[in-house]
Amino acid sequence: MVPKPIHGAHNPVLDTTALSVFEPIIARLKTLKDKQIIPLHQGKTVYTTPVELRPWGSDEFDYPPYHDGPTCGTEALIDAIQQKLAAQLKTEISPDRIQITCGITQALSIAFHSILEPGDEVLVLSPHWLFTKGLVRAAGGIPVEVPFFPRGPNEVFGNVASVLEPYLTSKVRAIYFNTPNNPTGKVMSRRQLEEVADIAASQRIYVVADNAYEYYDYSKDGFFDPVVLPAIRNQTFSAYSFSKSFGLTGYRIGYLLSPPKMAELARKFGLYSIYSVPTCCQFAALSALRSGPEVIESHRSFIRRALEITIEKLRVPCTVPDGGFYTLLDLSSWSPGVDDFIARCISGGVSLAPGQAFGDQCGSHARLCYSVVGHDDLMRGIEVINGVFGRGPQS
Repeated sequence: MVPKPIHGAHNPVLDTTALSVFEPIIARLKTLKDKQIIPLHQGKTVYTTPVELRPWGSDEFDYPPYHDGPTCGTEALIDAIQQKLAAQLKTEISPDRIQITCGITQALSIAFHSILEPGDEVLVLSPHWLFTKGLVRAAGGIPVEVPFFPRGPNEVFGNVASVLEPYLTSKVRAIYFNTPNNPTGKVMSRRQLEEVADIAASQRIYVVADNAYEYYDYSKDGFFDPVVLPAIRNQTFSAYSFSKSFGLTGYRIGYLLSPPKMAELARKFGLYSIYSVPTCCQFAALSALRSGPEVIESHRSFIRRALEITIEKLRVPCTVPDGGFYTLLDLSSWSPGVDDFIARCISGGVSLAPGQAFGDQCGSHARLCYSVVGHDDLMRGIEVINGVFGRGPQS
């Protein structure tokens, strides 16, 4: 019997989906072995929450580090998150709705897999987190970008209903957004979220809220989680991140709050993707939650000052952030293009992320992250960027 030939890798969903936009940046930075780079392209924090990874006893945590726990998450961590959400949302939350995930990336993946069938559309309010469209495609859906967040210093939000209405078709299954927004730093107000909720309720579609920057909303009214809105309480997935909240990026841990009727399905997707999040990472997350409000307050103060430095010092047209870790630079006047501008910045010792990764309308933009280095390095990095922009493309 002649064996069948082994075909090359083929996945129609992901074949045309790009890898991370950071790959070529990382490759280029590796060639600059003798040059210190201020990495303002990264979406990370220079701070962390002190967490001591060590053996622990059964009186301190549910399971030893060499045992896996329940696929939904350990009891102690879910209980702590339940208490946090109950205080934050001012309502009781059933622990059955909470799924511990391998970062917010898996939380969003679970949400999309839970609600999408092949060909379903997700309205992605854009600019957006760079991996959103890939996650939608991987779940069999079709991401539809909706230009929504202001991309420049003089732009403002449009009317929510008039912006979304042209995109509402029978194929739409969900609306995704993150606020404070990555990459613009802009924040959706409670009124805007209520308008999104009204649309989602009338269209009978889901809301997927990416709350990665919940603690870093410096707008007048502060952070508001749309899951509390009565109109969409039973059709909202809210995803949360320990990476951004506590500076625990390397632990890859987050969690998902699912609608009551979708919680069991969400748990199944968690089970059949990674089984369970490593126990040691869950211990780190619980330690962070128990670290006290002063830790988050110190992080908030650090980020607020970084935001202020960016707006005070940066001389390139950009969005004025209300929160989060980023601003979006408008480089439409840079005639050679964004790649040229970024290359010159890298030559000067500073890296930026190309805007095209964050939306089809961001090809003339670049993202700056002000949380990834200390304030002194941030100011030095901004000086380099200002110098490149001030000299102009002909220099």
